[in-house]
Amino acid sequence: MAQITYVSELGQIRLFDLDQGIDHPVSLPAEGDANVVDSWPTWSPDGTRIAYFRYELRGGDVRHSSIEVAPTDGSPPVEVYRPTGGAPIYMAWSPDSRRLAALIQEGSSLLLRLIDARSGRAPATVAQGAPLYYAWLADGSGLVAHVGMERFGAPASRLIWVRLEAGQPSYGAVAQTPAEGLRAPCWSTALNAVTVAIEAEKGSTIVALADESAEPVTLAEAGLAPAFCWSPDGRTLVYTSKQEGEPLYSGLWVYRVDTATTEQITDSPALACFWHPDSRRLAYFTGEVANRSLALRIVDTTTSEVSDHGWLRPTRDMVQLFGHFDQYVLSSRLFSSDGESMVLAASRAKELENGPVPTVREVLVRPLASEQPDRVIAKGRLAFWQP
Repeated sequence: MAQITYVSELGQIRLFDLDQGIDHPVSLPAEGDANVVDSWPTWSPDGTRIAYFRYELRGGDVRHSSIEVAPTDGSPPVEVYRPTGGAPIYMAWSPDSRRLAALIQEGSSLLLRLIDARSGRAPATVAQGAPLYYAWLADGSGLVAHVGMERFGAPASRLIWVRLEAGQPSYGAVAQTPAEGLRAPCWSTALNAVTVAIEAEKGSTIVALADESAEPVTLAEAGLAPAFCWSPDGRTLVYTSKQEGEPLYSGLWVYRVDTATTEQITDSPALACFWHPDSRRLAYFTGEVANRSLALRIVDTTTSEVSDHGWLRPTRDMVQLFGHFDQYVLSSRLFSSDGESMVLAASRAKELENGPVPTVREVLVRPLASEQPDRVIAKGRLAFWQP
């Protein structure tokens, strides 16, 4: 079964079955005279539920927000969390599909809250600061968070290890200072350790930490604002970094667990990259960020052979995803399970003789192994494959 969840042009979460060509709603319409916009559908790892944000608007302002979870069997969605202040901006399921870790924006600060998606247990706040990024441990027993510090004179950010015991958090502080510009950590299943970047004399050093007190194991040296993510099989880490003042990353490198070696696989500037399900190939986007004109390319990490797969003018939601790809790859899938296509959301401005018309945002499935055209499945601004 090949299913895609997407955000429609009207701000509704919907589900499209490619095998049957059936499109049906996931989120429910607003009640009364409320204006509701839903966004950021996020599949549970077991593929049975979709969590999403719901924003209730009055006069263009967000009056209330919530997180809802909808089973894919057609059962009605359930509200699992409604903040009394602020609004959710990002979330990721735990690997066991039991909990959601959600970032809640309150003023200039961020709160990381854990939400039980089934039992109705009160949410627990486990970190606070800005910026704030995180990664789940592989067994769902905790997280590692990269948290910006708000106290004057304190380090710019720190890494904390959060363990969950009977639903209650306990903490450990990582001694090493995070690298400047680091965003999201990620978990290595092969090394059974968290992967982070720490401060170095020049640039940054990407390391693996088995726990908060472990001696860091160096994987690779990188530059400014390092970003990285592991292949699906956990054997290869792609990493990249920037040169000062540059909007794009300066090429892509890989670290291989089996040989403990590093290698540059492309020197092409990149905005974001995403692993193919075969753990050998990588899709990356390059081009003009200012006008959102991006080329999709796929590089074979064993041969460095690059193939072109057309252009894309991504929607603004996709630009946000690309701009924080190292966090979003932990919760979102652009590749189909068989690796034969990608789901993308594109803005397409169409002109008539009498002048321009509003931009049309479309959800499209792009085949990768042939010259077949994109298959447009709906009007919408963001979409993800079912795990």
